[in-house]
Amino acid sequence: MKLKQFFIAGLNALATIPLVATITLARPAVLRANNPDARINVRTAPTVNSSSPSYGIPGDRVEILREVSGSDGFTWYYVEFNRSRVRGWIRGDFIQVGGRPTPPANWSKTYNCRDYTVTLSQVGCSERFTYRASGTSGNLFLQNGTRQNTGYAWLYTFSNGDTTYELMDAWANAEYPDGGAYLRVYRGDRVLLNRACEK
Repeated sequence: MKLKQFFIAGLNALATIPLVATITLARPAVLRANNPDARINVRTAPTVNSSSPSYGIPGDRVEILREVSGSDGFTWYYVEFNRSRVRGWIRGDFIQVGGRPTPPANWSKTYNCRDYTVTLSQVGCSERFTYRASGTSGNLFLQNGTRQNTGYAWLYTFSNGDTTYELMDAWANAEYPDGGAYLRVYRGDRVLLNRACEK
C-alpha cells in the first residue's frame, strides 16, 4: 500500500512541473541573384540533383524554417514563401539573411574539358576566384575572376590580357536538362575554344 501511495504522489508531483516546448522561430529572408530576371529553383531536397517543381524570383520574401550544410559546401535553407505558402529547399547563395548572403568557404572544383583540366577556387568569403588550367599546350594560372549567377548556372569569368576565359557550370533546368559545364575562350568577338566539360 505504501508503494502505491508513493507512486501516486510521484505522478502528482510530475503533474505540477510545467512543460516547456522548444519553439524554433522562423527567420525572414529575401531571395537574391545577380540577374534580376533569374528563376531561383525551389527544390524537394537540399541538392541540385533533386527536382524543382517551383521557383522564386529575386526579391521574393520567405521564412527560413530550417537549414542544413550541403555536401557542395553551401548552406541549404528550407523556406516557406510569404505569399504563396510554397515550401522547399533553396541554396544559401540565393538567400539573403540579415543582409548577408552565405557563400561557401575555401571552395574548389575541377572540370575535365577533354585535353584541359580546369580547377576553380575561392578562398574564404571573398567574391574573387582563381583559375588553374593544365593541358597539352601548357599551364595557366589566373586570379581575380568573377562569378555571376545567371539563374540557371554559375558563370566564372577571367581575363588574361585581351583574352577572356569563361566557365559556365549549369544546374539541371529547361535549357540544360542534365546540367553540365562549358569552357569558352575568346579574344574580342573571335571564339578560340568552346567545349563541354565533365564535372
